[in-house]
Amino acid sequence: MVNHKAWVGLTLLISLLWTHSSWSLTEAQVDRQTVFSDDTVTLTLKTDGVGLVDPDISLLNKDFYVFSQRQTSQQRIINGQAEAFTVWDITLVPKQSGTLTIPSLSTGDQHSEPITITVKADEERPADSVLPVFIESSVDRESVYVQEQLIYTLRIFQAVQLSTPSLTPLTIDNALVQALGQYSFDKTINAIKYRVNEISYAIFPQSDGILTIPPQLFSALQPDTQQSSRSLLNAFASLQGKPVRQHSQQHMVQVNLPPPDFTGSTWLPAAMIEREGYWSDDISDWRVGESMTRTIITTAQNLAGSQLPPITFTQLNGAKVYHDQGLIESTDNAQGISSTRTDSVAIIPTAVGALELPELRLSWWDTTSQQQRETIVPATTITIKPALDAQASLSITANPNSDPHTAPTAAADTILATEKKVTDKKQATIWMIVSLLLLLLWLSTVYFHLRYRQRHRKPPAESSNEVTAASEKAAFKQLQMACQSKTS
Repeated sequence: MVNHKAWVGLTLLISLLWTHSSWSLTEAQVDRQTVFSDDTVTLTLKTDGVGLVDPDISLLNKDFYVFSQRQTSQQRIINGQAEAFTVWDITLVPKQSGTLTIPSLSTGDQHSEPITITVKADEERPADSVLPVFIESSVDRESVYVQEQLIYTLRIFQAVQLSTPSLTPLTIDNALVQALGQYSFDKTINAIKYRVNEISYAIFPQSDGILTIPPQLFSALQPDTQQSSRSLLNAFASLQGKPVRQHSQQHMVQVNLPPPDFTGSTWLPAAMIEREGYWSDDISDWRVGESMTRTIITTAQNLAGSQLPPITFTQLNGAKVYHDQGLIESTDNAQGISSTRTDSVAIIPTAVGALELPELRLSWWDTTSQQQRETIVPATTITIKPALDAQASLSITANPNSDPHTAPTAAADTILATEKKVTDKKQATIWMIVSLLLLLLWLSTVYFHLRYRQRHRKPPAESSNEVTAASEKAAFKQLQMACQSKTS
């Protein structure tokens, strides 16, 4: 019996020592040793212990794109034996075809062994092979200017039902990216009907050089229609489905500086830019002191609204100018972005005569014809009439031979006088309202005071009045009797 217990203890010790030695190195494996260039590879690392530092995966960036990384930890006891381990699942996409090596990765003092895989070009895939899901991507041009719109289109083809689809976001260094929307349609390829989901992006490079558009990873679950087992576990697995992963190709685009022959103050590469001006009222009857709003609308195709410069309205001789904040609006479709900028200014003439408004010129680069163009709102001369106020008219027309340079000052004084009259009138109205309120308050006070006295008045003292009347009557009677006695 003693020997049997000793043997069992020795067996457990050897098992623990073997388990520890087996995890002295981090285990590494891939789901496939041979893949095509548009396939993904899942690298799994398993190491002893929990709460460990993540492995340094920057070494993978030489030959692979790292799309995702997922970590799980487990602690369990099996037949009295404690076990704890951590697993990392890393999704990779080859950057090129050929023989590629996944280098040794480490976490703490544990290291994995290198793994070699074979990546075949997509052209080597058999022609009769049917892909239930695949991705195509394209750009509308191979060379653009800085801040010029570049259209990137991604198409996801699927011939089977998929669940929980997801697509990694498109992020590009030194570029503005805006999604343009998603469209779906059907397409038949080699007698197979595919549902195509098309997603477009507008990309605006912000620096010259090579612009790299990285691949995007599409993942989903494909139901397993060949599942034959009827067990509850297998039924659940069937509902989960088989993971499907596809990625788009990488694109390299040349970004150029603006051409040296462009002479505009602001670089604006666009397919079209137009400007139009509007007035808030009829300017043919514009008078001194009347406010009028001028609105300039700038529209552009294939240009972001933030790139449209604001209009600087210069100060005018014989008028006051008040700027309003600009308004930017943008719409998008599969062809790109259309933007609109609205700038407004309020103008109040201060002098009779001609009011000169200068032209508004904007230079831009036509990306279709590759030449500089100008959009112009022409200069305008408007005749300002005298104000309708009688005193304003007299102050302006009393001396027609006066120096014309003093006319703006006289008109401005007239406007100030008119504004003062309006202000005095408003103040008089306010004081009248206050006086009426005070009068109503006083009348209310008098009314309630009289009501109070009426309710609390004491009844008259009737007995006192009667005694006083009786005494007066007796005295008068005594006086009569005295007079009669003297007479007799």
